[in-house]
Amino acid sequence: MNPLKLAGRFRKALKDPERKPLHSIIAEYTRFKLSQPDVAEQYFYKRLYRKSVQNPMDYILTYKLEERIWHFNDMNYFSITIQKHNTELFFSKHNLPIVKSFAYNTNTLFFMDDDFIQIHNTSDFLDFLKTTKEKGLWQGEHIIIKPKEHSWGGKGIYKLNLEQLLADRNLLETVFKEVIENGFLFQRVVMQHPELNRVNPNSLNTIRVDTFVNNQGKAHILCARLRTSANTSFLDNISSGGLFVGIDLETGLMHPEGFTDFNKFAGTPFRKHPQTGLVFDGFKVPFFEQVKELATQAAALLPRAKVMAWDIAIQPEGPIIIEGNYFPGLLNSEIVVKGFRNNPVFREILSELNGNKALNGS
Repeated sequence: MNPLKLAGRFRKALKDPERKPLHSIIAEYTRFKLSQPDVAEQYFYKRLYRKSVQNPMDYILTYKLEERIWHFNDMNYFSITIQKHNTELFFSKHNLPIVKSFAYNTNTLFFMDDDFIQIHNTSDFLDFLKTTKEKGLWQGEHIIIKPKEHSWGGKGIYKLNLEQLLADRNLLETVFKEVIENGFLFQRVVMQHPELNRVNPNSLNTIRVDTFVNNQGKAHILCARLRTSANTSFLDNISSGGLFVGIDLETGLMHPEGFTDFNKFAGTPFRKHPQTGLVFDGFKVPFFEQVKELATQAAALLPRAKVMAWDIAIQPEGPIIIEGNYFPGLLNSEIVVKGFRNNPVFREILSELNGNKALNGS
């Protein structure tokens, strides 16, 4: 690691009021650096310097191992999840609840109701949006516009209303340019369960569920966490300023502490939501058993996509799939489970990945 970057991480860790003594941090980091240098790269991001982490050697995930797990997935199934319209068609065919688009485009061609129109400019684009609103396809005054593919980290997703676009010419031109060049989906805003509005009413607070399908075709849940915006943004992605809180798989209760991006909020304990003040400890996620069932049902339909992450929203009437992630980020998952070494599902992943060789974390 670059010495300046390492020094910066040390400085951030030292600001944490719940850190271990400096000599303990140095000793632990040095031990990792000498024995498992790839794990040392994650020492600060995973907050192993905090007093609450008494089992630092149980944290074994590295960037290299994460990439190996990603390549465990059969790429012939990739198009089902990367192309979001395919995702909608696939899971709808199997009668699983999933957010459906009412329109989509391929460059200048916009498809809706088994028909299409061609849109050439921003004026045509505004007329199209007005028409969809008049047909009652929006949820209130807002619409969600998202890329048909490659929408990792919430990038390129817009929650818009007509007033915004009419008042901000630059925004209108930016959105139109992106839509025409890349192809987008047009969706209603998902109405979430009132309990999740207590967490943060500004964002759609989704449940991220990591799953593994073993060689027998049985889907298991590795871990689950609630994701929410840490501010007033409608996006819950960590890379967009979001925050995540682990969920107990047996009880559906949230863990006492949440986490967000280390580089932005190092040294800040999150035991309640910074905007709403909701205390995480003891908060019960509604319909959690149904969330788990939906995730395992979806995973079982893609048995050769071995390790997946599912983003699931919870409506007043129950859970609904937002999307599946073919290359799931597992670093935050290890924070949630407090180390993968003794996690039975992760051990099974490694056993199959290594051809039933011993657990070695490499």
